Amino acid sequence: MIKNVIFDIGNVLVDFRWRVLMEDLKLPRETQAIFENTVFGSRWWGELDHGIYEESEILKNFREDNKEHLDEFNLVWDHRDKLVEPYAYAVQWIKQLKESGLKVYLLSNYPKDIFTLHTECGRFPFLDQVDGKVVSGFVKMIKPNADIYEYLLKEYGLEAAESVFVDDREENIETAKGLGMKGIVFQSYEQACVELDRLISEEGKDCMKDYVKLWDEYSIEFNKTLEFDFSGDWNQLDQEEREIAALWKLLVDGYNGGFEQFFCNWGYPGYWYAMCGLQKIEDWELLEQLHNTYEQVFEKFREDSRLKAYWDIPQYFTKEDEAILDETNQYFWDEAGEKFAKLAYEYYHDQIQKQPRSNSGK
Repeated sequence: MIKNVIFDIGNVLVDFRWRVLMEDLKLPRETQAIFENTVFGSRWWGELDHGIYEESEILKNFREDNKEHLDEFNLVWDHRDKLVEPYAYAVQWIKQLKESGLKVYLLSNYPKDIFTLHTECGRFPFLDQVDGKVVSGFVKMIKPNADIYEYLLKEYGLEAAESVFVDDREENIETAKGLGMKGIVFQSYEQACVELDRLISEEGKDCMKDYVKLWDEYSIEFNKTLEFDFSGDWNQLDQEEREIAALWKLLVDGYNGGFEQFFCNWGYPGYWYAMCGLQKIEDWELLEQLHNTYEQVFEKFREDSRLKAYWDIPQYFTKEDEAILDETNQYFWDEAGEKFAKLAYEYYHDQIQKQPRSNSGK
């Protein structure tokens, strides 16, 4: 399950606009072409990112390499505070991810002194929203080397498998994937949003399927105690055991035949204890759906003298009853069953740590 989104900064959350800056400063085109190689595309810019050398030492090398265009270089350097501009979507994107329950981190190649300058100049309006950051110039490590990714994971206690990395350079994404993360090569905000939403959705579904299995394997032991040790006598169980057994029956019958099968198999006691369990785990949506279905479809049969057993009820269903059941069952199959299994497992197994009795029916 995706829990963490890790962003690069340059060309993902901010526009690294060095070409625009040179245009704004009215540098001749030929000088711009030279600086593309001798400044922004040079090994010295990479060394700035890496942070091994002091900025003053690297600056000497820049000036030596550009001594024939020194005035123009100094002009650009004096305006380095304007090298980036935040994208309009950056703050809201991070805010939305945070509101959905995800953690957001930054992992960026960025010169230490320039990062500090850009922070002070307000170029990173999203900084106070993120849960953590690792910037190459401060830790003296650099992407795509694996050590800076491992540093981030260790620093914030993140699991690689629960993290997705968004970066505009494919080689940086390849390293992330090699360490077990998911990765998105950023091309545009719209493209990255679609891919991120898909990843989160797919990972969430996979995780939910695991919870269905976990709940089934855990709660079936309580049902064995009820059926094998006590011959279905609910009174022999304590309240939590009744709830867990009833919720196991709801899970199995819900997926196999729907709410009709659940109610006709286990009647009012099974329904009542399942409702108590849904209240305990605070699955209010499923509780309301099943309660409304019970009141509209099954309540009217409670004192019906025609019935000898619960399974006599379906022969008296109206088309309206069947439509209500179809809607409820589809809701359970599409989303509610997976969610309820997760909530139930987290409450009974993880939170209150209810243990099943040993029984002879295993």
